[in-house]
Amino acid sequence: MKSKLLCILFFACSYISYAQTYRGQSLAGVDGLVGFSTQRVFHLPVNIGGFVARNLAIGFAGNYGANRGTSGNIKSSTQIGVGAFTRYYLLPARFKQNLFFHSTYQYNFVENTYRWYNRSGAEYKENTKSESVMLALGASFMIASDVSLEVMAGYDVLNSNGSQALLFGGGFQFHIGEKRIKDSAKP
Repeated sequence: MKSKLLCILFFACSYISYAQTYRGQSLAGVDGLVGFSTQRVFHLPVNIGGFVARNLAIGFAGNYGANRGTSGNIKSSTQIGVGAFTRYYLLPARFKQNLFFHSTYQYNFVENTYRWYNRSGAEYKENTKSESVMLALGASFMIASDVSLEVMAGYDVLNSNGSQALLFGGGFQFHIGEKRIKDSAKP
């Protein structure tokens, strides 16, 4: 019963809400992404930016990432990254649901924990700096006039240890600024 009520509420909110992807508006959000590679991957990216043209947003991106598992001698890896993102919404703003392309370039501070397969079983940590690139496709669902729920699938490459991951997840974006619902009827 609860799931039916949540579905009805979700579709009712998305029915009266339009995407706000106009120049001059701001965008802020957070996602939770889990990944699959030779390691178990978790990312918590945040972004703050603005629309520089209709459907095109750019801005600052931050990320906390944690990798666990086996990748050579690396037992685990933790990263904190800062950089830039671009996001392009593929459909006009008059739609309540939208598809988007998202890319992020980040400079990361990485702490790797290594393990040695000798008799002592010793571990040591090393701090490095690295760059990463993430490319993703996603879908956005407006659940209120200024809040969207999104799902995303992407590919992330971190060059410090050569790890690559296929990422899946979701999150929220907050659209801040002047509302232009009247203009959304225009193609």
